[in-house]
Amino acid sequence: MRSSPFFYFLTLEFFKERKKHIGVISISLVILFLLSSVLFISSSIRHSLAKTIAWEPDFVVQRVQGGERVDLPAAWIDEIISIHGIEEVTPRVYGRYFFKSKENSALIIGVDFMDEQSHRALRKMMDDTDLKQFLQGDKMLVGEGVSNYLK
Repeated sequence: MRSSPFFYFLTLEFFKERKKHIGVISISLVILFLLSSVLFISSSIRHSLAKTIAWEPDFVVQRVQGGERVDLPAAWIDEIISIHGIEEVTPRVYGRYFFKSKENSALIIGVDFMDEQSHRALRKMMDDTDLKQFLQGDKMLVGEGVSNYLK
């Protein structure tokens, strides 16, 4: 393979005046390192956000009245479904329960076990629960904090 005169001159020039070119090379390496770090971090954040957004619904419509969330009227669901571009509307249970005896409240978020989105997010908890037996009685799943609070 024949060597290129340009590369020969380039290497000869580099070895001839090392001190002059070391600064340029070191600055180039720092810029390359910073640029690759920024691109790597931004790509990681973009990938992480894309995975997170895949699990979340596109929009959550809530009604606030007097500073508190209240249920949407059932008639609104039909109106929302009729909007062009909306494929699915899923209602949810959401609210606070006030314990009079302890004068404290707990946040309640209802989960539809048949909803695939909720099912994916709660797969581990559902694997430990017998759904047939669970759905036959008046039962609910609570977090560890609420369980300790109720004891």
